[in-house]
Amino acid sequence: MDTTPSTSASVSPASASGAASDPDSALVSAVAGALVSASRLPSPPPMDTLLAPYLPRLGASHHPQVIALAAADPALASPHTLLAYRRLVSPPSCLPSLLPLLPMLPYRNLLPLLLDFVPLDPLRHLHRHLLASLPTSALADAALSAYARLRHPHLAAQLLHSLRRRGPVRPSLQAANAVLSALARSPSTSPQVSLDAFRSLIALQLHPNHYTFNLLVHTTPTAPRAPSPTLSPRSPPCRVSASPQTSSPTTPSSTLIVAGAGTAGQDEEGGYRAHQGHV
Repeated sequence: MDTTPSTSASVSPASASGAASDPDSALVSAVAGALVSASRLPSPPPMDTLLAPYLPRLGASHHPQVIALAAADPALASPHTLLAYRRLVSPPSCLPSLLPLLPMLPYRNLLPLLLDFVPLDPLRHLHRHLLASLPTSALADAALSAYARLRHPHLAAQLLHSLRRRGPVRPSLQAANAVLSALARSPSTSPQVSLDAFRSLIALQLHPNHYTFNLLVHTTPTAPRAPSPTLSPRSPPCRVSASPQTSSPTTPSSTLIVAGAGTAGQDEEGGYRAHQGHV
């Protein structure tokens, strides 16, 4: 006997996935709205108190969406609530929760973030992202300064060359000088690498100052000087024979005993000691 198909069986997979995603979208919107509202308060509540109704349902996949949605909201008064949210729910090494913050943060907030993140990113995911996308001027300065401070001068030089090729983002002279300084301190840096970084600095229409030129000169190799010959102040006495052919085994040869050569006979007052010869 034919049976009537059930209602549940007639629901398509697409509509089922859409229904499942609706609660997630509502959760993301609610959390982002709470963060934006808290940013406008003179004294925002603690982040764990603010998120108490949402924390049991929040997962790792929600955090980048929450940050991106709140960052794009023009009503956001301060990025500090987003930074506090990331510190609470996301580990410092999580790049997806960091990326939405990068375009909106000023330099003073970006630099400590990158100084914390770069050592936790051994595969250089952030570096590849910076080379593939066009950063803001604040992000370019912060990334160049962070790489320079953390002794990754070659990563900083690569980013500087990338900015030169792509434009129109131009870093500050201070950040470019930080790259040259890091290259000068690196023992593995060749003079050509520093010269290329200087050329990128010029191509970016930055005006070098005396500190820039001092850094460039510091990386230029100089020819090693030959050590000047010095005599020991206490050289052993040398015996000079007056007539070596006429000496005989029985008759002592006429010799002059010199107590030192060169400056060896010079005393502390700058004079010379008298030497006596034995005939």
